[in-house]
Amino acid sequence: MKVLRHTLPLTWQAGPWITLLVGALVAAQSVAVALLALSQRWLVDAAGLGTVGGLLAAGALAAVAYTASTTGRTILHSLALELVLRVDILVNDEILNLVARLPEVEHLEHPEYLDRIFLLRRGSRTLAQLALGLTATASGVISIALSVWLLVAVDPWLALLAPLALLPLWISSRTLRRIREAEKEAARHSRLEEMLHRMCTEADTAKELRVSGASAAIDEEAAAAWDRYATLITRARARASIWNALGWISFSVGYLLVLAITADLAARGLATLGDAVLVLVLGARLRGQIQEVVEQIGRVIQTGQVTEHYAWLHDYATAHGPTGRKEPTTGGITFDNVTFAYPGSKAPVLRDVSFHLRRGSVVALVGVNGAGKTTLVKLLTGMYRPAAGTIKVDGQDLAETDLTAWRQRTSAAFQDFVKFQLPVRQAVGVGDLPRMDQVEEALDAAGADFVRRLPDGVDTRLGPLFDGVDLSQGQWQRLALARALMRDRPEVLILDEPTAALDPASEHDLYERFTTTARTSGEGITVLVSHRFSTVRMADHIIVVADGTIAEQGSHEELMARNGPYAQLFTIQAAAYSGDVQ
Repeated sequence: MKVLRHTLPLTWQAGPWITLLVGALVAAQSVAVALLALSQRWLVDAAGLGTVGGLLAAGALAAVAYTASTTGRTILHSLALELVLRVDILVNDEILNLVARLPEVEHLEHPEYLDRIFLLRRGSRTLAQLALGLTATASGVISIALSVWLLVAVDPWLALLAPLALLPLWISSRTLRRIREAEKEAARHSRLEEMLHRMCTEADTAKELRVSGASAAIDEEAAAAWDRYATLITRARARASIWNALGWISFSVGYLLVLAITADLAARGLATLGDAVLVLVLGARLRGQIQEVVEQIGRVIQTGQVTEHYAWLHDYATAHGPTGRKEPTTGGITFDNVTFAYPGSKAPVLRDVSFHLRRGSVVALVGVNGAGKTTLVKLLTGMYRPAAGTIKVDGQDLAETDLTAWRQRTSAAFQDFVKFQLPVRQAVGVGDLPRMDQVEEALDAAGADFVRRLPDGVDTRLGPLFDGVDLSQGQWQRLALARALMRDRPEVLILDEPTAALDPASEHDLYERFTTTARTSGEGITVLVSHRFSTVRMADHIIVVADGTIAEQGSHEELMARNGPYAQLFTIQAAAYSGDVQ
């Protein structure tokens, strides 16, 4: 009911006049079958009595009923398609907004959440049909009730058909629930199949698969995932078909029994020829009415699964959405005994991590791959919340701040940057949309001089998907850096290995520029994540991460004097560059 109360206004918003007209046509459909059968009985009885007035009235009623049943159905079908399409657009827009506005990313990396969002996106059309489906179901039930009422008017014994008509409805509702459960269980296999086949058809992943010769193996794995999905669904549908067949067999037996009772009544003069025609028409139409209601119930039950995920997304967005609480204040950042584990993993990635980032400083995070550096960055930007401990911005818990406001004061360039296949101006400008006119300055700061040599400069479309200009990895990375530099004087600038595709000299030049700017302003905090120690040594404060904990921290000189993990890593890399490694 909660979802219905939400989708009804969406249906009205999508098209008020279409909604009213569809409602009127659905109401007309609910009485059309009964009126048509009634008109045929009157027509036969009037013909037997030879009354011209009765014949004309019955003919007029038949014409109205037939028009409502055929022409009205055709118009209703067209209008319903248009209405559902409009509502589907609104529903999809709402789903994407709810997912995109969530300040954290747990829902985008947790398998259970991804399954829910996958089923929700795939079933958005059925969600858009909810109001229409419930209306059509109610109309069908009313139509069946009118048909049964007319049968009972002929003889009470004909009411035997009513419970037999309800049997297929009851069986269908049960079997459709089982199919829904199977679809929910099979969602993970379907999502895996889709992801694997996308790997074979998208350029970024397909080239590596071609070189390694793994395309066939990936395709086999995708086929196996699809087989697992199809097995679960087919098994559920096969069982449903058997039970549904039993329901319809019971109804057919009941229909034959009703015809036999009617024939006996007519033979004994207890029913007119018109009554026999009425029973014959209603009995024949009743199966179609039941089938239509069964289909509508099926859509509503299918929508029930989608509405469950829809309600979950609304509740999740409410619980994890922007808090609107305190805004972060300027100042230092403190990690106080922070522990964190990714969803579904029992082993923590970080354990009891504590350090302080001083305002106006340049901080470097150092460690081997998998040590937890990027996880620290995710926590710092509020993508995840710690499982234990707190992250404080100038003494205020980050969990109690408005993350949207916090992100407006931060900027970041990540190692897994995005290649936006848009014009350069937009691909860089999305870093801070209100400052779109500052794109050229950001490009200069990132050293992206190559943009001037592109066919249309900053208006050049990028990427091959839309016949744009493709770039080298290093050029794409400079655009990602420019995107991070769009924000004017961020309080926190995070550079998470954003120059991995650049040569050491270019990286050194860029980091030197960043650190000089940070120290000159004396306001923001610049966080560098890099494996190149020639760059790291520029930092005021170096934090060495090892096995999810802080192994040591301090300035370059202090850490070298301790001769600990940092000094060992620095010495190994320096020796590699000088050629002294044995």
